[in-house]
Amino acid sequence: MIRTSLTLSLALLALPLAMAQDLPTLSPGDQAPDFALPNILDPEGAVVSLADVLAESELAVVVWHSIECPWVRPYDEDLPAMAAECAEQGVAFIGINSNVTESDEDVAAFLGDFEMGAMPMLRDEGNTVADAYGALRTPEVFVVDSDQTIRFHGRIDDRGRGEAQNHDLRNALSALLAGEEPAVTETIARGCTIKRVGM
Repeated sequence: MIRTSLTLSLALLALPLAMAQDLPTLSPGDQAPDFALPNILDPEGAVVSLADVLAESELAVVVWHSIECPWVRPYDEDLPAMAAECAEQGVAFIGINSNVTESDEDVAAFLGDFEMGAMPMLRDEGNTVADAYGALRTPEVFVVDSDQTIRFHGRIDDRGRGEAQNHDLRNALSALLAGEEPAVTETIARGCTIKRVGM
């Protein structure tokens, strides 16, 4: 009886991930859906749209973020620094939080300890944008060009318990800014599942 209950509990825990994984994930070459979402870090909740960002930038790096996921923590300082560095080259970074378990107040308070600079953190209410992109994990990245075509999708790098050996996002951005196709356009994003509504 105990074994049956344990098996049922594990199956129920796996169900949300299985349901999320049924979503089609957009790949390099696909058109990136536009979005217009409020910036959690702006006191007035100013709306940021992908189209507006790409009207002023050559590339947009859309990053799914979480304040609770241990896979994201190592990047909380790196991402704003990379965003500031790349802004001079016409690359804009956009953070998105689609986790129903993380309130705007908690996100703003947590990220207040970091210099986010020009990198907004947008609230994806009801995870509609995550569903449109098929984003499943945090951190997970989509690089979008000025035609709103996805040029890279996957992880930031292969950092695990040690130092990163493959800087996938940086390599992709360097190639694209040089007018070249990245050697690697898609990698597996490892991290925490996005905590979706009803899952």
